[in-house]
Amino acid sequence: MIIGGFAPCFGNGKIIGIELQGDSKVDDIVVKIDEDAIIKKLYCQIKTNITFSDNEVFNKVIKQCWDDFNTILDKKND
Repeated sequence: MIIGGFAPCFGNGKIIGIELQGDSKVDDIVVKIDEDAIIKKLYCQIKTNITFSDNEVFNKVIKQCWDDFNTILDKKND
């Protein structure tokens, strides 16, 4: 994915920006996408090693995602 490219999970959405270490809890990468004149964001939390089970790292990541979902995300577009 590069600026001006297309984001496969956003139909005909065109990537207009990539932000590293954004201002949300899930902040490693935020990809900004223009889809039909609506700006959408894809929030990415990158981990080099994670186990999908009841452990501290996994629980923290899920909590951060849930907190962002309930506070800053545009539930219709992000």
